[in-house]
Amino acid sequence: MSYIEVTKMKRRDFVTHMNSAESQPGGSRGQQRKEEARKILLERDFDRLGRWVKTERMAVRTLSSLLFDGDRLVCWRAAEALGRVAALECERDPEKIRRLLRRLFWQLNDESGNLGWYAPQAIAEILANAPSFLAEHARVLVSFLPEEPFEIGVRWGLARIAAMDKKVFEDTVAGELLLRSLSEPDKDLLGFTLYALKALEVKVDPADIAPFKTDPHELEIYSWRTGEFGKTTIARLADELL
Repeated sequence: MSYIEVTKMKRRDFVTHMNSAESQPGGSRGQQRKEEARKILLERDFDRLGRWVKTERMAVRTLSSLLFDGDRLVCWRAAEALGRVAALECERDPEKIRRLLRRLFWQLNDESGNLGWYAPQAIAEILANAPSFLAEHARVLVSFLPEEPFEIGVRWGLARIAAMDKKVFEDTVAGELLLRSLSEPDKDLLGFTLYALKALEVKVDPADIAPFKTDPHELEIYSWRTGEFGKTTIARLADELL
């Protein structure tokens, strides 16, 4: 069973719990708010998102809850939307964004009780859209590179941040940890390792990458540019890295 299959199984229990909570008495307004947010995310309408955030005081909480949605596209776009919200709020109320980041990092802790499988993606989107928080939090995200079940999310997250500012990782162990994981047997995790190495422009030994240049394993990567999943292969990622 692959890394992604195992992660989906773990998520299913929490999604069931969330859906059950929404169906309890008094949850109708919350359900309406969540459905409105889901529609915005599925349409990827950031203009409407901006208007909604200005009038909905529970916007951040609602978007955060959608990181646990049963539709993974909604989860990815909820992470993306939290980044957009951070960009809107960082000057007006920076402490609000710090609290949000603290909650997301807490979800990466076993003791939190509800592991945030998409928390690394949301953290990365916030840091990419509100770079004033980068120096304070980028190193912390790097420290979760080896942590299950967040390895893929953190690798994607580092690539997302690197698209805005690669230098923030220069004095971290990000490159070293990624290079160590080239022996990872999980194909999806290996693919995202190559993806992150390229984004961070880590120097690699061509001999270490050569074995992957013929690997046809296919994986999907969410694009923050298009808001869609794109397919690629380990062979293609290895070739791009070299």
